[in-house]
Amino acid sequence: MDTVVVDARNEFLFLNGSLAGASISQNKELLYVFNRIEIALEIIDLNNLILKEKIQFETEGPNGIGPWISAFSIYKDDKIIFHTNNRYGLFDFEGKKIQDHHFDSVSSGLSEVEYLSRLFNWDNENMHFGIISNSVSDSYYLGHVDIQNEKVARVPLQKFKDLKDYYVTWSRNGQVSGGFGPRIQITQSPEKLILSSDYANKFYLYHPDSMDLIFKTVESSLVPNQKELPSFNIAESTEEYHSFQQTYFEDINFLPPFWDETRKVFYRFSFKEIYGDKKNQYGKAISSNSQVFLTVFDKDLNILSETRVRELNKKPGFHFAKDGQIWIFENLEDELGFVRLSIDF
Repeated sequence: MDTVVVDARNEFLFLNGSLAGASISQNKELLYVFNRIEIALEIIDLNNLILKEKIQFETEGPNGIGPWISAFSIYKDDKIIFHTNNRYGLFDFEGKKIQDHHFDSVSSGLSEVEYLSRLFNWDNENMHFGIISNSVSDSYYLGHVDIQNEKVARVPLQKFKDLKDYYVTWSRNGQVSGGFGPRIQITQSPEKLILSSDYANKFYLYHPDSMDLIFKTVESSLVPNQKELPSFNIAESTEEYHSFQQTYFEDINFLPPFWDETRKVFYRFSFKEIYGDKKNQYGKAISSNSQVFLTVFDKDLNILSETRVRELNKKPGFHFAKDGQIWIFENLEDELGFVRLSIDF
């Protein structure tokens, strides 16, 4: 394990949210971070550990990205897609808008009670994928999005139907104030998409070229294979809601698997939070440290090895595999750094 720091070239890099939503180029040479304060895309050269460039965008006007961005994705390493609910804008790296698309009508294939999550491109401009969730039926689908024609097709994800059983709604004076629970995560390798969730040791493997969908469960000998069901699904008080969240994170939490092109394996972190007596100003318990576990899978998601990573004492932030190592984001006194793990198995 070692630690490296990125040369920011006298700029203040956007480290808020621990790089949540950042993207990596296909060749793992560039890191893309969207600076929500300056409305700029920061591009980090990971080979030389230096800020390569900063691209400015506008919020309004003919090249405006909009006032609020839910997510972004990189298309073929030379274009960027900004996501705002069911609207998607395609921009070049000079900040100019190329296309603007909407998926908020029934004609696109979505209903008024469905939400399409963050998109990413597979292989060509008309092969984009995301997760569709239906807030009424609690159904989930893999969405296949044709951006050019503004159409959405879907593949049912029946094995995630029980996800709703782990979700708790926060009710105050009879009014819904929020909710918390598991979600479906989507990652990719050169051959397939991997759909997983933080609550159970199960996956869908989807091959876009053949359109084959395979469901798979795995059995860990190190950690529980599924979270315990909550004892209630509606929290009637702030204390009850915070108590559920603490119990949720004290149980096992599975992070998405990620592909190591060098060693031809998938890695996946999982963790359990450990709480002490410390609470924030709202009375919510603050984690003191974590137990972190690492699983190594072959290309078909069969377990090769698993271990507790005692060198890590907190949930891994943004991470990826590069050159046979695992890189984990670390905020080093407001500088962008990475802890790099070399793994033997």
